[in-house]
Amino acid sequence: MSRPLTVAICQLRWSPDAARNLDRGLAMAAEGFSGGANVVLLPELAVPGYTTDPVVLAESAQTLNGPAVKAWQRVAAGGGYIVGGLCERDGSQLYDSAVMVSGDGLLACYRKAHLFDGEKNVFARGDAGFPVVSTGYGAFGMCICYDLRFVEVLRILALQGAELVLVPSAWVSGFDRGAASAGPLDLPGQVTGLLVQANLNQVFTAAASFAGPGPGVEFLGRSVAAGPYGDARAGPLPADTERVAFAHVDLDEVAEASRRTPLVTPRKDRRRDLYSVTYLGHEL
Repeated sequence: MSRPLTVAICQLRWSPDAARNLDRGLAMAAEGFSGGANVVLLPELAVPGYTTDPVVLAESAQTLNGPAVKAWQRVAAGGGYIVGGLCERDGSQLYDSAVMVSGDGLLACYRKAHLFDGEKNVFARGDAGFPVVSTGYGAFGMCICYDLRFVEVLRILALQGAELVLVPSAWVSGFDRGAASAGPLDLPGQVTGLLVQANLNQVFTAAASFAGPGPGVEFLGRSVAAGPYGDARAGPLPADTERVAFAHVDLDEVAEASRRTPLVTPRKDRRRDLYSVTYLGHEL
């Protein structure tokens, strides 16, 4: 028995033109579905394009029934799912959000819980928890970029049953420094951290980042999809390339990775008598 699934990771080159970013994301999503993808992943703030400029964000923010979400729904109408980041407006608040849509509409919205650097001056902290969505393929979770620095996030998603975690990202250079910032393959800490956490939590994990020069930053690219054993299934992509990469996975591997031998069972081996993870008042 198997549950095959193809994830298309869309790595965009950053542009200050919000319309261009939306159009390129839509074109790459269509390319992903044409290539056989069931799920398409776009970067953090794919619309309008990652920035912490308050003027740009105030002018380009959209509601959850705005043009970007509706356009993603139209492209996904062939039977797939799109997860992408946008600047969400809710009343007077702006959120760094990610949505999951299908042709049937909006399935989930996640608001970034851990704001990074200048994001703290613009966005409200996420208040929507860590949603897990049941689909015809399996259980999907979401978080955004810097959230992966907080190991509780992926663990909470995994313990809620997520089998694939989708991570819109805008990875930047200069955050990790020193000899320990890159491994033997010269991978940035963001990539190695994702690979390790996928292994430790026994879940498929995919991140799509912007690439190339951005607004006062250099985006790392290096978009990647990892298997539940911590191995790269697609990517990491080059730092300056705009490309769609395909990861072919079998979600049944999640259960297999959680029981590596009869006596090595990472989920069951947790010492809940010594510690616990509490999420929204419930022990996981």
